[in-house]
Amino acid sequence: MFTLRVAFVADSASLAILNAHAPTYALGGAVDIDVQSTTAVVHFDYAVKTWSLSSNATRHSRMTEVTRGMTNAKSLKNAGLLLMSLPHHAATLQNPAGPNITFRVVTGNMKAVEGSRWTFNIPLAEMSFDAPRSVDSEKLADVKGALLKDVQSINIDSVDPYFWGKQMSRAARLALIANNVGDVASRDTCLDTLEAEFEPWIKGTNTDKLQYDTTWNGIVPKNGVADAGADFGAGYYNDHHYHYGYHLYAAAVVAKFRPDWAGSTVDYFTALARDIANPVPEDPYFPQFRHFDWFEGHSWASGLFEFGDGKNQESSSEAVNGWYALQLYGEAISDANMVNAGRLLLTMELHAARTYFHMSNAEGSVYEPPYSDNKCVGILWNCKSVYATWFAAGSVYIHGIQMLPFVPVTELLLTKGWITEEYPVVEKDMSEHVYPMGWVGFMYMANAILQRQLRSLADSHFFEFLR
Repeated sequence: MFTLRVAFVADSASLAILNAHAPTYALGGAVDIDVQSTTAVVHFDYAVKTWSLSSNATRHSRMTEVTRGMTNAKSLKNAGLLLMSLPHHAATLQNPAGPNITFRVVTGNMKAVEGSRWTFNIPLAEMSFDAPRSVDSEKLADVKGALLKDVQSINIDSVDPYFWGKQMSRAARLALIANNVGDVASRDTCLDTLEAEFEPWIKGTNTDKLQYDTTWNGIVPKNGVADAGADFGAGYYNDHHYHYGYHLYAAAVVAKFRPDWAGSTVDYFTALARDIANPVPEDPYFPQFRHFDWFEGHSWASGLFEFGDGKNQESSSEAVNGWYALQLYGEAISDANMVNAGRLLLTMELHAARTYFHMSNAEGSVYEPPYSDNKCVGILWNCKSVYATWFAAGSVYIHGIQMLPFVPVTELLLTKGWITEEYPVVEKDMSEHVYPMGWVGFMYMANAILQRQLRSLADSHFFEFLR
């Protein structure tokens, strides 16, 4: 048995450095987390092994040295573990000592870091159920009027976990808006609807009921198990943090106002939370952090399906919403551990979305022109980044799927610098192509970050849609 190590040598200056670190390599790692009020301290602890040169190993090393011009194997000295960090690590990695070695990958330049323990100090996102301001008094009457129409038109008619969850989440958002503007009757109408809609799902009497899978230890929809293509592949563990994020958001809103209901349903919703973000390694029923990749700093949406380019994630914003919902549900049931897990995952996903999905000159981009001229990534894979979606072609879809749903935490996701540069890309596209009004609406909502008045487009019938 022997160990084979291969390294890319970019220049002669890197050769001696790589040689010095060659004897020590990582066997695995663990994540250690300590949430302290407004900050999380995260450690990556790598298990390492140091290779000792036997006479046989020395002979093989010398053979390699002859062909590559390496130094003599006998002169190798152990300089410890050397690994490469990704661009998002730099913002929070403490004392990232290492030689000046970089390596270009899909998501930017990796940089060398020495040491078997990496420590990150991460300021946590601050956002609860409501936006950090009340409705403008001048707009209050208009908001109340629009709210009443929306509440009267609530129609939750989907049966699959994704679209049903989105409709439930919309009703929950209306409940919060109603509470914000003092319309208790509309709030309670929304809450009554949500309770009634949740009941068959909790009892397992709905047509696409959720069930526990003993093979991969998770909660999956019945139709998705029978047909791998149904429910967006959720039966094979695609997109659970998207789907159950919507469920948890709606449940959090009901639980916030109706603690008795929260107490009677807590086991059901805690199981959904454990499916997507179980933090306990000893949990016999769910794996740890099913979708979240701690090294990459974000989630992967793909489940058990195999792809030539590895794992992928399309909607960074729905991943953000999933962890936001986890935090809110934890707040509603007073579960501090769930709140902490949600806030940390939310913060990291926000940072990764702004780093690897958004592209702007003002805020920096890990991608280069002409790709960065798109200003937005559609699908991020292990081995590539593409300007496309799984479901439709066009910039409005590509950008919109990185924005929806619009909830208070969206303020932390959509920065003014990014919207300033990405909006002209979709504005031009909207002037040349016709898109569904719902998707165009997302673009206007994003543009509201820049200005209060809607910018006119050639697609002027949109204003009729608003009325």
